[in-house]
Amino acid sequence: MIDDTLQAVRSNDQLIAGVARQENILAINAKIEAARAGDLGRGFSVVANAINELSQQTGTAAVQISESVDNLANWVLEIAEESQNIAAQAAEVIDKATESDVNLSQLQSTLKTSQGQMSKIAADIAHMRNAVARFGPSVTDIDSSIQETTEGISVARARTDRLVDIA
Repeated sequence: MIDDTLQAVRSNDQLIAGVARQENILAINAKIEAARAGDLGRGFSVVANAINELSQQTGTAAVQISESVDNLANWVLEIAEESQNIAAQAAEVIDKATESDVNLSQLQSTLKTSQGQMSKIAADIAHMRNAVARFGPSVTDIDSSIQETTEGISVARARTDRLVDIA
C-alpha cells in the first residue's frame, strides 16, 4: 500500500513538472504571438486560454498529491493502532498465564505465536520507517515542485496581465 501511494505521489509530481514545462513554453509562445499581432493581439487570447487550462491542470495535480499524502498518513495511523492492539493482546495473554499453572503449556504456545507476531510487527515497523524515510525527500521534492509551479504560474499570470495590458 505504501508503494502504491508513493508511486501515486511520484506520478502526480511528474504531472506537475510536465504541466510546468508546458506553461513555460506557452508563455514564450504567448509573448511571440503578442509581438506578432502588435496592438491587436489577436492570437494572444488562444494562448492565454491554453495557459489558463494548464493552470487548472496544475491545481488538479496539487489536489491529487495532497490526497495521496493523506492516504499514506491514514495507512500509517492504521498500522500504529494495529500495533497497539496486538501489544495489548500480548500483555493480556501474559497476565492470564500467571493466574493458572494448568494454562502454562497453552501460554507457551500463545507466547511463541505472539513472539512471531511481534517479530513481524518489528519487521513491519522497520519497513514503515524505511518507507517514511524514503518518502521524506519525495515530500520535499513535491513541495519544491509545487512552489516552483506556483511561482511559474504567478510569473505566467503576471506576464499574461502585462501582455493583456499591452494588447
